[in-house]
Amino acid sequence: MTLKTQELLRVLSEMREHPLSPSQRELLEDTANRIEEDRLYVAVVGQFKRGKSTFLNAILGERVLPTGVLPLTNIITVLDAGPERELEVHFRNGTVRKDDVAHLDRYVAEKGNPNNEKSVAWVRLRHPAPLLAKGITLADTPGVGSLFESQTEVTKTFLPRIDAAFFLISADSPLSEGELAFLEDLRSQVRHLFVLLNKVDFVDVEGLAELRTFLAAQLRENLGEPELPLFAIAAKPALDARLRKDAAALEKTGLAAVETLLAGLSERDRAAVQWDANSRRALGIARALRTDALIESRSLKQPLDVLTKQIDTFVAGVSGLQERRFEAETLLEKELEGMIRALENDLDRIRKEYPPRIEQEIRAEATRRSSLGTKEFTDHLERLANERLVAHFEEWFLQTERHMESTYQTLTERHRRRLTSLLKELLDLGSSVFDVDLDEWELPEELSSEREFYYLEGETRPFFDLEGTVLSLGEALLPRSVGQNLVLKRLLSRLPQRVDANCGRIRYDMVRRVKDSFLHFRSRLRNLVEETAGGIEKAARSALEQRTQTREAQLRREEALRQVVAQCDDWIRTLMGQ
Repeated sequence: MTLKTQELLRVLSEMREHPLSPSQRELLEDTANRIEEDRLYVAVVGQFKRGKSTFLNAILGERVLPTGVLPLTNIITVLDAGPERELEVHFRNGTVRKDDVAHLDRYVAEKGNPNNEKSVAWVRLRHPAPLLAKGITLADTPGVGSLFESQTEVTKTFLPRIDAAFFLISADSPLSEGELAFLEDLRSQVRHLFVLLNKVDFVDVEGLAELRTFLAAQLRENLGEPELPLFAIAAKPALDARLRKDAAALEKTGLAAVETLLAGLSERDRAAVQWDANSRRALGIARALRTDALIESRSLKQPLDVLTKQIDTFVAGVSGLQERRFEAETLLEKELEGMIRALENDLDRIRKEYPPRIEQEIRAEATRRSSLGTKEFTDHLERLANERLVAHFEEWFLQTERHMESTYQTLTERHRRRLTSLLKELLDLGSSVFDVDLDEWELPEELSSEREFYYLEGETRPFFDLEGTVLSLGEALLPRSVGQNLVLKRLLSRLPQRVDANCGRIRYDMVRRVKDSFLHFRSRLRNLVEETAGGIEKAARSALEQRTQTREAQLRREEALRQVVAQCDDWIRTLMGQ
């Protein structure tokens, strides 16, 4: 164990003796445990359909994590080393259950655990993969901002605890506005960050070179990050090659370079990476304790009437800021309502345009297939109608999905900035009222999260079919042309109703996602403002309560607070390497 690590453990041990909030104590114990374990925690993050689970399966060398139609959704999966494959399911109530690895999808996939009805917090999968045995712990996560409560809670507690991260993007749709915002947030939390450009098997050599140039320009322009390491991989071919034990094919997928990087981090740079991550976590706790002690210490020295007035002034100022926060939330709600109205207008257009368009295609096909028997004619037209219905909606849906995601992220990013400004004003208010410098107060990491308009990876689209065009016995016995005309008439009569039903289902699905995502996002930011204000006020009221004690007791408290500030200063110097 390095000298710096020993110093960090000393700081953590001393911090345990102080009154900490539940989240601070949990973070402290988690940091200490990870130092003892001596493992490097690396998360794979990114938006839906980027191939995170497939990439990790390629690392493991087998299809363990669920992918496909209903893959990983709202549960984080931690991959740890173990001699045998073993699954541990950690529930929100603190219980742990062991299960067969083959049952993983029962806990982490939407199909097996819809809306996380089983209240799973996270799962641990132990696996004998060589890379994990080198001291690497990998985490598969759909990223922050899920509209599922369980995803939100697990991500909230897990992401600040990672040492390094792979941010996965895709060559078929590289670096959206939402991904840039997410990457910016992640960059502020994780010092050791790498970009994986997946699905490069879809582009040629020239196209890949252009993509690299484009991504470097975007990272430089938006993040000021010209040196952010980028690896080009093809996760699915890598998994296929590893399953076939085809070393030559595997070499072409770029996976070996990523595994070499991870092994190097573990063997060569693990101590430095761990120090960076763990010291930053401890630094946040130290600064918060120092601020609380300073506020209470300064408040103790104020005359009683002045302190009471200061608290009243702060509470009044907070009330004004809360009103502005409410106004900002109302504005965001109105902007989201406008976004939903635009969707509804587009759906009204579809209700008018799609039925005649699809009817024209069906009539043309009916003419071409008039030589078929009535039964074959019915089956063929029914398949065609279903295919055309889904095809028209799918094309529109994918475009609308991207547009709504981008619009949602733009609106919520604007709201996040408003709340960031309000929170800074709150700290300025505390600084001025209690004469304490809160400039070093670190804004909570969660302020940057919870703004994704999240979609389940591979989620099935809400399209209906035409419910079948049943051919009656009487129609089958009619002359072919007569039977075909009856079938065609009945099929076409259902088109407007089915288009309308699709539109209604899509509206419900989209509006649910917007509203649920917004509610979680608003709740998190609202809590941050209220908790910050409450923490400052609590320190001042603690001083007010001390004023009812004897002068001797007050002097003892003042001395204790001076010692806390001095100790925090010592911790901060140690954690900053001074």
